[in-house]
Amino acid sequence: MIGVLSALAPVFGLIVVGYLLKSRRIFTDDFWDPAERLTFCFLFPALLITPIGGAVTLPLAVVLAE
Repeated sequence: MIGVLSALAPVFGLIVVGYLLKSRRIFTDDFWDPAERLTFCFLFPALLITPIGGAVTLPLAVVLAE
């Protein structure tokens, strides 16, 4: 259970930071559309194809091969 929480905590942390930045109007509205496009078109796919290292690689490969 701690592993799940430690994996989800940064995601929810980023959501909270983004919400606070938008609600306090630190950046103008012109900033958010390109920032969202950058995130969804480049940063998120890069996160998905980042090589996984360490002891996780072998079990992940076995699961994907099945």
